[in-house]
Amino acid sequence: MTKIKLIIPKIEELYYRKKLLEDKDTMSYNQGFDLDIKGYDKETGIIIKTDEELENWYYKWVNNEPNRFYYYIYDTEKNKYVGEIYCYYNSDLDMYDTGVIVESINRGNNYCYESLIEFERIVFEEYNINALSDIIPIDRVGAIKSFKKAGFKETELIKEEYVFGEKQLAKQLLITREDYLNRR
Repeated sequence: MTKIKLIIPKIEELYYRKKLLEDKDTMSYNQGFDLDIKGYDKETGIIIKTDEELENWYYKWVNNEPNRFYYYIYDTEKNKYVGEIYCYYNSDLDMYDTGVIVESINRGNNYCYESLIEFERIVFEEYNINALSDIIPIDRVGAIKSFKKAGFKETELIKEEYVFGEKQLAKQLLITREDYLNRR
């Protein structure tokens, strides 16, 4: 098992987030969606942000628990960042929407699974949040497998999304605090 830590980044470490968002291979999962995000390129999936935009984002997202949680995924054996994990409160669903981005060159090394396990420990034990959820396109088999391995369960919620004009289905995966505590 790889040894990872979740680290709250310092503002001067935003270069890594910029690197993630601007990497075509890493962000290829984002291609083709109709996202209303400034700097988003539909053809490549990348998101370009200025230093000022990243700084504004930082103050909104980082150290803003319990509304938002944001961490870099750090491999302690390789001494480097390998991705990010985050969530934010969704008042419509009364739960936290979750996301994990692992750099393309680091995929296939269990970073998604391992970061989810540590993230669950933090948000459920230290902050007592009620549930984590993600809606993942059904063709992202590796991501779905990692989330299920980390204790997430499929719900009945299926969402239709359009990628380059073609319908694609996505499913909700969910873990509640109760599920987490019962698994320990």
